[in-house]
Order: sequence, then C-alpha cells, then structure tokens
Amino acid sequence: MPAKRAITIRDLLTHTAGISYGQGSLAEAEYKAAGIIGWYLADKPEPIVPLMERLATLPFDAQPGERYVYGYNTDILGAVVEQVSGVPLDRFSRRGSSTRSR
Repeated sequence: MPAKRAITIRDLLTHTAGISYGQGSLAEAEYKAAGIIGWYLADKPEPIVPLMERLATLPFDAQPGERYVYGYNTDILGAVVEQVSGVPLDRFSRRGSSTRSR
C-alpha cells in the first residue's frame, strides 16, 4: 500500500516512519531477498545510500506517523546527511568534530 504521506525527519528521529528491520514483519522474505535484514548494516560492503534506496522499494510495517516501529530510521538519516552534505557520513562526522574543537 502506498504511503498516505511523506516520511519526515521527525518520523525518522522518533522511529515513527513505519520502517522496521524486516525481522518478524510480513515482508521479511522480501527484506532477506534484498539483502537488508537485521539491525546491523555496517558489515555490508555497499555504501549506505544504495542500501537505503533499495530499502525504499520494500513494504513498511506501518504508515508514516501512525506508530512507533524500531528499525532503519537512523540509517536513513545517515543517508540523508550524505546526500545533503555531498560527503560520506564518516567524513561528515569527522569534519563536524574538528570544527567543534577549534
């Protein structure tokens, strides 16, 4: 079913975007087939943005804003930071910490 509204940054920060980790969801097989299952993505050789683009094609567990669903929300925020800043998240984080220490 299509989303009733767009996912907001607030939804991602509060885990109310409707996005899970895939485990135990009705779409668990689709998450597995997409190579996106479980709570840990750091072991993937693929950058976060393509992973999150693939996640966007999978069914969510709830409509945005309707209920708390613990999942890939912070991973999506990392991809947003990369897209907006134009640099990988680890470099963005280092740049922010070096700016604060001045």
